[in-house]
Amino acid sequence: MVSNQTLLILISLVILTMLILLVNSTLLQNTALKLENNSALGTISLAESLIEEIKTKAFDESTILEFVSDRNSLTASSSLGTEGETYPYFDDADDYQNYSRTITTSDAGDVTAVVNIYYLDENNPNNITSNKTYLKRISITLSGSNLNHDININYIVSSW
Repeated sequence: MVSNQTLLILISLVILTMLILLVNSTLLQNTALKLENNSALGTISLAESLIEEIKTKAFDESTILEFVSDRNSLTASSSLGTEGETYPYFDDADDYQNYSRTITTSDAGDVTAVVNIYYLDENNPNNITSNKTYLKRISITLSGSNLNHDININYIVSSW
């Protein structure tokens, strides 16, 4: 009879130990997920501030002073980038082509944002095109040593 009670106590202890390990594992996973989300939110704010900055600039070098109704007047896709300007003196959206900025955040450490600008097909804005159009995609890739993966943020601007 004593051995049956001892066996039941041992089984109970094993079950209790497994339950404690399961709870600790769940708490650890939740904490890791919370830290990852905090890192992602902090880095996304960097991309959003870059997008807001780019939105204040002209659509294209040729549209700084006036609207251009002829697409041929727009910058060729192979020439997107600065026309000699340096940051912070960019005057149009495509000056940010290949621009990168690194900041240090409390949650994610050093985060680098790289900007790419593409023309988009006006009939299907999901498609990048080499043709001159009145739509451009601002694509920002965020990467950092404390991020589990790169974060991509896209925004479409129009000359209209």
